[in-house]
Amino acid sequence: MKHCITFLTGQSNPNSMTLSPIQRAFLQAIPADESHKLYCNFPYVMPDSQKAMKYSEVSILIASKNNSLQYLFSRMPAFRRRYRQVLLERFKSVEHLLLLTGSCGLELFVNLDLPQSFLDRVSIFAYGAVARRLPDCRIMIVRGHNDWIAALWRLPPDHFVSSGHMDYLDREETLMALTSFMRSVQFPERVAAL
Repeated sequence: MKHCITFLTGQSNPNSMTLSPIQRAFLQAIPADESHKLYCNFPYVMPDSQKAMKYSEVSILIASKNNSLQYLFSRMPAFRRRYRQVLLERFKSVEHLLLLTGSCGLELFVNLDLPQSFLDRVSIFAYGAVARRLPDCRIMIVRGHNDWIAALWRLPPDHFVSSGHMDYLDREETLMALTSFMRSVQFPERVAAL
């Protein structure tokens, strides 16, 4: 895969890397060739198990707890040891990786401490970003007008949308901002059939 677009978010369910229905629908709506889309989430590799590939809804309370724990774990050296090489290996042949990082996904990415040679091939569309610092790659930060969680982290937004922390992917304006970002970083859009 020469170009790849996929999600990197916290795992609301740590036993699954399957996209939620709203993530799947958002990825399908992105104007890029289907061959460029990876329909799974971080960490992209799970034990061989049907459970790992099956989406199961978790309550907002459990999801919040799991994401908070993963955020904290990402700050430890063990996180980098466990996932850094997995990510580098998974995307080693990708020339341009476009990551959709929701909420703590940006922090998870930054804490992998990836080499600059890899970061040079990465673009990040960060929506509702919860992170202490930014990676050294192309990035667009999108914040919702009603997202007080992302506002606490004070990352400078490039674009605002009418959204709270949980509904970015429901907003057409989020997709429009992503499409604009794709053009600015020269990520290939889907070619319309003649």
